[in-house]
Amino acid sequence: MTQEEYFKLCKKYLDGQCSKEEEELLESYSANSSFKDDVSEADAILHKDIYSDLSERINCYLKQRTKKTAGIKFLWLRVAASLLIVGTLGLVIYNVTQTHSPRNYVSKPVSKKTEATAPLLKLPNGKELQLDSASKNAALSYQTGVDSVSGGYIKYRKQLAPNAETLVYHTITTPVGKQYQVELSDGSRVWLNAQSSIKFPVAFSKQNRDVTITGECYFEVAKNKEAPFSVLANGTVVRVLGTHFNVSAYPEDKLVQTTLLEGAVQLANGESKLNLKPGEVGIANLNNKSLKSREADVTDAMAWKNGLFIFKDENIQNVMKIAGRWYGVDVKIADEVKQKSFYGTISRKRSLEDFMQLLKLTEGINYTIKEGSVIVMK
Repeated sequence: MTQEEYFKLCKKYLDGQCSKEEEELLESYSANSSFKDDVSEADAILHKDIYSDLSERINCYLKQRTKKTAGIKFLWLRVAASLLIVGTLGLVIYNVTQTHSPRNYVSKPVSKKTEATAPLLKLPNGKELQLDSASKNAALSYQTGVDSVSGGYIKYRKQLAPNAETLVYHTITTPVGKQYQVELSDGSRVWLNAQSSIKFPVAFSKQNRDVTITGECYFEVAKNKEAPFSVLANGTVVRVLGTHFNVSAYPEDKLVQTTLLEGAVQLANGESKLNLKPGEVGIANLNNKSLKSREADVTDAMAWKNGLFIFKDENIQNVMKIAGRWYGVDVKIADEVKQKSFYGTISRKRSLEDFMQLLKLTEGINYTIKEGSVIVMK
């Protein structure tokens, strides 16, 4: 089977138009996993590597299921399809819920040598420590409040500040291509996406728990009715008591998007206020100070935390903006391809070259990578 034949058959199956014989052919392909036409050795290795990675995720999911689901025998197709992007319609499918334990994902960024290569912890005196080596740094061991530091994770001791006037703040910032986890002194946990930051008290007061973020963070807030938890992001305030939610607040987006997974939150943007329910996303427009909500695509919103890029009919300009943040590159897109859209899933473990090679499989897209930049063209 050639690549083109396989692509067409995948699309036909997903449209529900395959005959029994064609379905059996697709299932047979999953065992062979090879094309008759010319495929480079590098592409073949990439194909196998991603197939193995996604298969592991799906197997983890299936072990936790208690009931059989219709179409399970073709889960392999979702894996295989997730490796490929097909034609102008786009075709990459991976819609199995991520239920395994979260990981910290790291890619190799293509960035300027002067940029930080590890998450940084900024102390009250202005000194900055690299967190990838902080466990060996004597200066950190003397900082009040830090309980432990390990690979991709820092934990603060459980304690309360005597009063609001005595709060001491730390700031953690992530560079391109890296994520980081923080457990705050109240037991709340925060995941930082690439190019993000969080400023927080080493110990909260009894009355309030306030943090400030930039970029994108996912929160699992410890419940405490006596001390509301508030997140300040580009002028928008997210107020909670105890809940799970994601906040995306990259300055260049001019939006703050809050996706609620569990519990309840209230958003405040200027004079506007909005209450969210689980499964909703609240959107704060920083230009006109408006607030609105709609049904959220939780899988999409949480893709970064699960180590994935997920694009659902996403314009190439947004695709490359997200990729640029992760890989630390400037992006230029030729006018003739700016209307292209993609529907796909790619592991964040992949290198920039792998990411662009997968996009290149789509008809009409090409690219060049230079030091610190990517040019996308027809």
